[in-house]
Amino acid sequence: MSVTLAEDTIVGVAAVLQPGRVFRDGDLSIAVLRFNYELDGVRQTYNGAVGQGITNNSWNYIYLDYDGSLNINTTGFPTTTHIRLAKVRADSGAITNITDERVLLAAGIDKEINYIKSEGQSSNTSTWQEKVSLSLPSIPEGTYLIQWYAEIRHSNNTLSEYAAMRVQVNDLTEIGYSIWPYNGWEDAGGMNVYDIGAGSHTVDLDFEVSGGGTAYIRRARLVVWRIA
Repeated sequence: MSVTLAEDTIVGVAAVLQPGRVFRDGDLSIAVLRFNYELDGVRQTYNGAVGQGITNNSWNYIYLDYDGSLNINTTGFPTTTHIRLAKVRADSGAITNITDERVLLAAGIDKEINYIKSEGQSSNTSTWQEKVSLSLPSIPEGTYLIQWYAEIRHSNNTLSEYAAMRVQVNDLTEIGYSIWPYNGWEDAGGMNVYDIGAGSHTVDLDFEVSGGGTAYIRRARLVVWRIA
């Protein structure tokens, strides 16, 4: 006895092992297996598709748009947010090449690690104190964009006394530093592209007073994105 499965069932079963894979299902047509993905922090599901026509004698670019719709064109992948799936070449009425373009099946890899923290005002009359600490547990090796922001001020108005802030990775490497000697709030922010090895790490934003008086800090924030 033979059992025939519906096309959508086949796509669903195969997707368990090969989520998001693009494969030939006709001379000039493709199928896309179902897969789950995350876009801007929202978990979504693409349910798969069969019988999707492609253009002959061309490279065809297959991807999901920001709204989750399947797109096939011959001009290339967009520069806006999208999820790449594959490039497919067809010549003389038949598919001749399928190049897998899936990357972690997720758009916006820069949002894999994303932390923002803002706190109320603090004061400091001694040495370096931690204002915001970001723990990065078991992250993959990669290149990370680290951004920071805070507002700092000092109780007096003399160049010999000032409030300072710094950003450190693993309490060892300083990647950002600012000072402000005046009794008025001043923006202190910046960014750094930094290579981090696999494992657990910390990024801290600290502040101190130097020379006397009192240092103040507020609205301190840290953001870390993996970009490569």
